Amino acid sequence: MGLDANGARFLLHARKLGAAFDATLMIGRQDLHATKEQLLGLVQEYHDVCVDDAAQRMRESTSEFAEDFIHCLGAATVDSMDHSDFEGAALCHDLNEPVPDSLKQKYDVVLDGGTLEHVFDVRQAYRNCMEMVKVGGHYLGISPSNNFMGHGFYQFSPEFFFEAFSPANGFRISQVILFEHRRNAPWYEVVAPADINSRVSLKNSERTYVLVVAERVADVVPFTNPPQQSDYEAAWDGATKAPLRSMRDATEGGWMTALTENVRRIQCSLLRRSYFEPLYFRRIR
Repeated sequence: MGLDANGARFLLHARKLGAAFDATLMIGRQDLHATKEQLLGLVQEYHDVCVDDAAQRMRESTSEFAEDFIHCLGAATVDSMDHSDFEGAALCHDLNEPVPDSLKQKYDVVLDGGTLEHVFDVRQAYRNCMEMVKVGGHYLGISPSNNFMGHGFYQFSPEFFFEAFSPANGFRISQVILFEHRRNAPWYEVVAPADINSRVSLKNSERTYVLVVAERVADVVPFTNPPQQSDYEAAWDGATKAPLRSMRDATEGGWMTALTENVRRIQCSLLRRSYFEPLYFRRIR
């Protein structure tokens, strides 16, 4: 994958959430699929988190890769890692294998723009990325979710990230976002399943991406104890807290809001459009 307009916007959004890009590692050397006009528009929209000459840098850039754009976010160093150097990656490493100690805690941002779903040993691949992030730094992920079968080995549920990037593994989730791959698609912040005592699910027919911003908060070895799905973990612990399942539980508007949402759900079904349940998803743009 590479950075299209949504991907570029996501990096700017992560910068607003506190990610510092000083030393950045791209997992896979990311192409730029956004047009120059789109990038200049985003730089203008997010001018408060870009370097002063970001617009001029974008106008002058002739690279097909994302380094110049990431420099606009304040990066002094932008490295890339891939299995081979076929796209000119700075570092060659098979992410099925542990990274060397010299790379651990080296980067302020480790960005997966759509690579880890192609790595068979997904546990080792994510451990590698997590270990290369400095304490106080961020992991940023753009990964396939629904309707990407055949693209790679895997497509990911949001719960994977909530459980993988947990305090037990030295991380804290700042935000998980879903959006569909279509023009002007809205972005939805995903509620952590453990917070509502329920699985968070989506059935749709559009290719859907999951975006992740996670901060490293402690120097611990990830996955010393494998993550478990939150509802099973609660059941094994004998938790009795009831799931929040009704629309009324999900909103503060009472029965009128619940009725409105039920009508919207029916309309989406009749029009064959995706319905993002407000219990699980909060629209943010």
